[in-house]
Amino acid sequence: PTPFPTPQPTRTPVSAAMFDRYRLLVDAVLSLGITPPGLLASSAFVATAIEPETPQQEAINWLAFDDVLELDAETDPPERIVQRYAAAVLYFGTVGGGWTNGTGWLNGTHECEWFGIKCESRMVAVYEESQVQVTVEEQMVKEINLADNNLFGLLPAEIGVFRYLDTLGLYSNLLGGNLPTSIGNLTMLERLWIDNNYFQGELPTEFGNLVALKQVDMYTNNFDGQLPTQIGNLGNVTRFSAYDNRLEG
Repeated sequence: PTPFPTPQPTRTPVSAAMFDRYRLLVDAVLSLGITPPGLLASSAFVATAIEPETPQQEAINWLAFDDVLELDAETDPPERIVQRYAAAVLYFGTVGGGWTNGTGWLNGTHECEWFGIKCESRMVAVYEESQVQVTVEEQMVKEINLADNNLFGLLPAEIGVFRYLDTLGLYSNLLGGNLPTSIGNLTMLERLWIDNNYFQGELPTEFGNLVALKQVDMYTNNFDGQLPTQIGNLGNVTRFSAYDNRLEG
């Protein structure tokens, strides 16, 4: 006798609520201008019909469909939503499943409770139903320290979302590629520790926007080319360690 065919798994139908939720979250993310629109599927139907090909798509899918915290783009502060999204992009973009320690990441807790993240209270904007802007107190990321944690891949542009960041510690990992120009958004950054990786190329001119920098460790990478003249803007630097690269100037 002919055996019955094995049933194939089916995806959960995309409801109207899912369409709306996905669209509002994408709008919140794109409003910041860091993630290019072409990296995100235009609708929840497309997002659930194909396998995500970018860490940005993986992150927005997780935020919209799988995150048990279920942030609401209509009531939660946009900065909080984008912060959680950017943390998820960092996770997916650096193969978070292979990290040495990923305790708490992508679970139902506040991202400030995830391993390697520290936060502080900030007043951020939120819109009420009447579209009146008010400010509320929210926990915002001030430190990301994932040093020696087996991060692999590229540092995503979404790192520039964390505008309250004062410490970025990513040393002794397997990160490569160029530093994203969006790093220039981190104008409160005081400590940048990215030594012992595989970063390459020239430092972006936006590096000169990091006027609060005090400590820079970027030695033992593959940076090359001329140091941007904008480095002269960094008047608070007390340590700039960039040996074992091919930088000039």
